[in-house]
Formats: sequence, structure tokens, C-alpha cells
Amino acid sequence: MNRTRAGLAVVASIATLALIGCSVSPTESIESSAGRRADILRSSGIPSDGRLPVEFALNRAASPAVSQATAINTITIGGLGEGTNIFPFGGGFFGATRYQQAYAAAQFNAAEPLLIKSISFVGGQGTFATSTYAFSLSTIAAGIDNLSTTNFDANRGTDNALLASPNLSGAAPATLRIEGTTPFLYDPSRGNLLLDIVVRPGNVFPPAQAASYQSRVTAVGIMSRYHDFGTGFIGYGLITQFEFAPLTLDNVIGVVDQAVQTGALVGDGNGSAAANRLAAWIGMLRAAQRSAGVGNDSGPCGSLEQAYLRADGASPPPDFVAGSAAPTIARLIQALSYTLGCD
Repeated sequence: MNRTRAGLAVVASIATLALIGCSVSPTESIESSAGRRADILRSSGIPSDGRLPVEFALNRAASPAVSQATAINTITIGGLGEGTNIFPFGGGFFGATRYQQAYAAAQFNAAEPLLIKSISFVGGQGTFATSTYAFSLSTIAAGIDNLSTTNFDANRGTDNALLASPNLSGAAPATLRIEGTTPFLYDPSRGNLLLDIVVRPGNVFPPAQAASYQSRVTAVGIMSRYHDFGTGFIGYGLITQFEFAPLTLDNVIGVVDQAVQTGALVGDGNGSAAANRLAAWIGMLRAAQRSAGVGNDSGPCGSLEQAYLRADGASPPPDFVAGSAAPTIARLIQALSYTLGCD
């Protein structure tokens, strides 16, 4: 399958910390609260949309954003960075725990399903806001500029799957790479891509030199972000590299197992019949894997063909599997067959 494939420090004053610690009376006006928020943001030296002052963002010691593919199986979305942004890795304001970034499907320039092995952010500097960051990916039918800024769970696609959940602390590396044990199956023909980051415990106010990565604020139509860190949504986002895993039987079976776990792939039918059909269909893939492993002359092609025909949405023969991931997995099996030289 072919694929086109330390400058000015930002110091939070003691007065800022004192303000954060103050409680707000239930009878206090909304205008008063808004004014307090603006005062805190001004005293921190960081705009409410997370962008760092120009002097800090253009620190020559920081690594520049990568605008071209670093390898044949890697693409970068966002182009050249326009500065750096501390959301979500440098902390946020007032209860920040959720950050999402949506990417337009057209940016992947792919006619076939992709196996996303890792995501990376570039040009890192500063210090992480210590937390656990759970990275998930999903396919969404909604436009990248039409998601909720409050109901983050509703933004997720039905195939949402966890990529990795690392604890980040200390100095931010120049390139932050997040890799999962199982690639995420993404078919650009079925929708845009959503990256969802759940931050626990969150609520970390930006440290003196908050971790930041190269970003855009004018990427309308390319990417947008949704979060509870501050302001700035449409056309905002971190420059992101995507690395793709090779199309192999092992990787295909890995994403099939993941789709079953998330409920994106199920047996076609009711009750025990559905379970039996799903098991039989997975057995076809396992048979192909065994054939490839022992050097069988006929290879895995026959088993792959049967698996494809039982998942392609056409009848006869009747399908054995269904679910939101079924069409994409069928296309993936077909692409694998071509890669292996099957007729």
C-alpha cells in the first residue's frame, strides 16, 4: 500500500499565587470573577490561550518545528510553527483537565487505512506540569471546527482507543513522542481524527518556565483544539508528527483485537450466534498468521480472502462481523492482501 507519506523566563509572582489561593464568595458577581481571572493571567505573563511571549517562543535554543516528513512513514500536520504554546503540557488555568485536538482528514493524504504507531510534538522547552496524560485517538464524523468546548466525551468517536498513558514531569524533551503498544487504525475516508488527552490530576498552574511545544494559531481548516485550559480554539493546535506502523499480519490482528475490546468490532447477529461468528472470523486471521509463520506454500492469501469476504458489507457470502470498525478493517485486509501479492 503506497502512502504519500532559554530565552525570557515567564515568572509567576507571589501576588499571583496569593490570588489563586483566594476563595470566591458565592455572592460575588460574574464580572468580578472575570476581572480576577484577567488579573491572574496578566500577572503570570502568559496569555489565556497558552501562547508564550515572543521572546520566549523564539528562543534559539529550542528545536524548530519540523515541516517535512522525517521518514517515509511519518507526516507532520500543521506546517511551520508560529510560536510555542503551553497547553496542555505546561499546565492551565482554573481546573484544566482535558485537551483535545482535531485534525482534518485531508491532511493525511491517504487513500488507504493507516496504522498510527506514535504521535510526537516538536520544539519542546520548559518544565512539564506533573500529571498523568492519557492519550486516545478516534475517528469523528463532525467537522474539526464543530466540537464542544465543554462535553469532551461527546466529541469522541465510537472507535476511541487508548494509545498510551504516561506520567510526564521534569524537563520537556525537544521532541515528545507518544507510542502505543497497539497501532490505532485510522481511515481518513471515514472522518477526521481526534486526539483526546485526559490530564490527571490536572489543575496544575503553569510553572515558572512552563513546558511548551511548537504551535499554530492560524491553522483554520487544518486543525482545531477544544479544552478547559483557557481560551483559543478554532485554528489553534500543536504541530503534530504522526508515525505509521507497517502493514503486517501481526499489526492487523493487533488492531482487530483492540477493536473487539472497544466494541468497535462485534459479531454479526444475536446472542451466541454473533459470538460464534466473531470467533470464526478471527480464526481466519489466525490461520493466515500461522500459514505465514510456517512458510506454507499457499501462504495466508486464502484465509485473508475469506476474512475479507466475511467483513466487506456485501452478500453473498454473509458477513460474520459488524460494528463501526468493520468497513475499515475490511479495507485494511484488502490492502494487506495486495501488499502480500495475493491475486
